Amino acid sequence: METLALSPRQAFEDNMRPAELLLRVYRLLECETLQTDGDLVRGLRAAMRDIARDLGHDEEVMLIYNEIFIGLVRERAQIPPSALKRAALKNLLRQAIVAACTGLDAYLPALLRTNLPTVISARGRDFFPQDTELQEFFCRTEIRPG
Repeated sequence: METLALSPRQAFEDNMRPAELLLRVYRLLECETLQTDGDLVRGLRAAMRDIARDLGHDEEVMLIYNEIFIGLVRERAQIPPSALKRAALKNLLRQAIVAACTGLDAYLPALLRTNLPTVISARGRDFFPQDTELQEFFCRTEIRPG
């Protein structure tokens, strides 16, 4: 059975999805301070008892609250408060950057492989760019026939 190769754009979008997801998760979890006590937490705990009947009076909960999200993290999630602090959440941003770079790293060579034959066909021997900076880039680029 023959498999169809992904277009460069589709490969890029597939690689970018995890980066976008990491950014969305960061946005959901980002908050000024985690709340573990207070009227709001007690009120949410009481409301949650109707849904989660096993939520005990002494179970630790953490409230994440920001402009787009209100979340109650239960003790059984086994997520320490330090994991939800802004400094720890920045790891999500770092991983999003890594995922985005991976997407770009896959996209550019795929785009080149897809379009280079057309450029060579149209321009003949003059296909190679004359820009010095671009020539230096291509000196470090390996192009293998597909």
